Amino acid sequence: MDLLTGRRMAANVRIDRHHIFPRSLFSLGVERQRADVLANIAFVVNDSNKAIADNNPASYLKRIDEKVLRSQAIPVDPELWRIDRASEFWSERKRLLAQAFNDYLTSVLPNRRVHGNGAATT
Repeated sequence: MDLLTGRRMAANVRIDRHHIFPRSLFSLGVERQRADVLANIAFVVNDSNKAIADNNPASYLKRIDEKVLRSQAIPVDPELWRIDRASEFWSERKRLLAQAFNDYLTSVLPNRRVHGNGAATT
């Protein structure tokens, strides 16, 4: 689902990579590079990316339906949306992304069991 609109993203639309915590919120150098982690990236249609722009997630995530946040494996705890808690947000999002991937594997490989380490067995 598109992060801003909640609509299903079609393959024929331009899909952008969106920094949940915009790089501009971090100081130059190492801090700014940290914002490029996978856990800080959501996929959105081009128009949504432009509309969100460099807004602080504490401002725009609160307007997004929880179902949409969950579809993008974004933590729903508003305390984690603050810039001073970005590292905690990314840690939780990594956990949610891994869980979503394991859930997907379980759904497409129903006769296999996914272990906590991500390995699948029959």
